[in-house]
Amino acid sequence: MTKYRMDIFKPGRKLGHPAPLLWRRRDIYASDDAAAKAAAEDLYRNHADQRTLTTFYLCDSAGRSIYESGNGPNDALNTTKAESNGR
Repeated sequence: MTKYRMDIFKPGRKLGHPAPLLWRRRDIYASDDAAAKAAAEDLYRNHADQRTLTTFYLCDSAGRSIYESGNGPNDALNTTKAESNGR
């Protein structure tokens, strides 16, 4: 099992600072990149149902980028839904 790191972002709080803020960092253990991405999307979907989040970023323990979601509000959730629906 390989260790992956997932960063979840929320909208910025200050007016005029649209850059998202780090909301939560999670470690994911998975056998490969595809399994880690699926686990990250599930975690994001669960958290995004309860609050407004903007994006998430997934990398392996060496810092290699695995996946980065879109930049709009809930883009990562919409991408996850579209992929799960086969689009």
